[in-house]
Amino acid sequence: MYEFDLATLLRTLNEKKKYFFINTGIAIIIGLIVAFSIPKTYKSQIRLASESPKSGLSGGMGAVAAMAGINLSTNEDAISPELYPTIVASNKFLIDLLYLPVKNKEGKSYPSLLAFYQTETKEAWWSAGINSVIKGIKSLFTTNTELSFSSKNRINPQQLTLKEEALLKSFKQQIICSIDKETGVITLSALSQDPLVAKNLAEAAAVKLQKFITDYRTNKARIDLQYYSTLEKQFYEKYKHAQQSYIEFSDSHNDLFLKSYTTKETDLENQMQNAFNAYAQMKQQVGIAEGKVQEKTPAFTIVEDAYVPNRADSPKKLLLLIAFSFIGFVGTGIWFYLRLLFPAITPQ
Repeated sequence: MYEFDLATLLRTLNEKKKYFFINTGIAIIIGLIVAFSIPKTYKSQIRLASESPKSGLSGGMGAVAAMAGINLSTNEDAISPELYPTIVASNKFLIDLLYLPVKNKEGKSYPSLLAFYQTETKEAWWSAGINSVIKGIKSLFTTNTELSFSSKNRINPQQLTLKEEALLKSFKQQIICSIDKETGVITLSALSQDPLVAKNLAEAAAVKLQKFITDYRTNKARIDLQYYSTLEKQFYEKYKHAQQSYIEFSDSHNDLFLKSYTTKETDLENQMQNAFNAYAQMKQQVGIAEGKVQEKTPAFTIVEDAYVPNRADSPKKLLLLIAFSFIGFVGTGIWFYLRLLFPAITPQ
């Protein structure tokens, strides 16, 4: 058995250096084939900031706590910004985005993002081959073919088929939400094989997240507003009824001065006035509730708009070439080292 000798190893590797060039060249060619076989994926992102209902510690202490991953905020929201990535990755959020109408860079329109993926998504040749084999094997054991996704038969987030689960799992990798704990800036990134679709997807995800946050923070205030608005209509109807009763009685007993009539008229007038006061107070409550909704509605600031990327985010061709070159070079060295280490089991 060969005992390690650095001088012998270096001499052997120097003698076989032509194999290093050959194998590294072959690895580079394979790397090029792989790099150009992987479909291009474009990335677009949008950054936005949302005001918080209440802020916690500010200044240096707040920054240090954020960097340490400690939340010292006095925010009363049950859904904190740290949960936004979970919301974006939820099935309901993703399914809504899948039914977003889109247009690609060439100007072709699609009724939904789902339709775009079904017709325009490309795969590497080896992935397409493996999927074809898997489908062929499945067809031997199943008689019912699975229906394709359709805009008419909307995906039910509470009852997913295996195919729908696989679709959403893949789609989750294309919508990425991250939160800067120190600044509170929300970054939404979208990946697509078409640059314009990537931009539109990032913008749609941002709009949907803003709507979710707004609906959540204003939910109680909107319920109160609806309640007071309903009471306002009821009190208004009571006031109009009391007013009509007073007018009809006054017009029909205009020339009578009996005490019973004047008392009745006074009672009707008081009822009308009380109904008006109740209506006026409820109308004031509606105005206060409307102000609460506005107060609870968060303001969003677009820090960076989504853009149409000019260059693909992946595959990283240079990194792939470097990786394959490294594998070819190092693999050749390991092979000759193994031949020295185990001459009896390695071919000459």
